[in-house]
Amino acid sequence: MKKLKQSGFSAIEGLLVFVIVGLAGFVGWYVYNQHKNNSATVPTTTSTSTITSTPPVIPSANIAKLDVEQLLTTFYTKYTAVDSSAAPTADKPAVTKQYGTSKLVTAQAKSTGQDNIVCAQNIPTSFSVSGITTTTTSASAEVTEVFGSGNVKIKVGLVKESGKLWIDSVTCPAS
Repeated sequence: MKKLKQSGFSAIEGLLVFVIVGLAGFVGWYVYNQHKNNSATVPTTTSTSTITSTPPVIPSANIAKLDVEQLLTTFYTKYTAVDSSAAPTADKPAVTKQYGTSKLVTAQAKSTGQDNIVCAQNIPTSFSVSGITTTTTSASAEVTEVFGSGNVKIKVGLVKESGKLWIDSVTCPAS
């Protein structure tokens, strides 16, 4: 009898390949579904504000002086830009709300006469931040505003709420 030369897979080899491919497909499907379910439960927030910067998120250690300086510089830059642009003065409360606590927003809404954020009727030509002191929950700083006729020094209080740094109070110098 003549022996035939056969090549190919036996039934056992074919079954083994089928099981391995099926197992790899199942593991891939399982990982994909777990990832999809986890990402669907992550909460998202949306903001309707037109101002894109927000107060910095601060870790549980002392508030960094650099964070205070950056927040105040950004806030006063945006706040004074409202007057120097074609934007309506109604945008000032929006800037204050973006960086300030509800206490500061309420104080600004009640103010009459001079602007209680820049402590003057005119807009300063420049400003600087100095005298920063910090703790784990609050900070204070002095903002020096430069006007053509002289400087005005303002005391600013900040607080950390919900892990973010907010401007809480602005104290204008006595006239």
